[in-house]
Amino acid sequence: MKELRERKIPFTIRRYLPDGSYEDWGVDELIVED
Repeated sequence: MKELRERKIPFTIRRYLPDGSYEDWGVDELIVED
């Protein structure tokens, strides 16, 4: 996943919280370990 490590993939992860709301995380905010 070279593109993911280089932060080239333009996708967003939506994380749902217990109260029903959600937060969106861009790929640039994620920690990617090899």
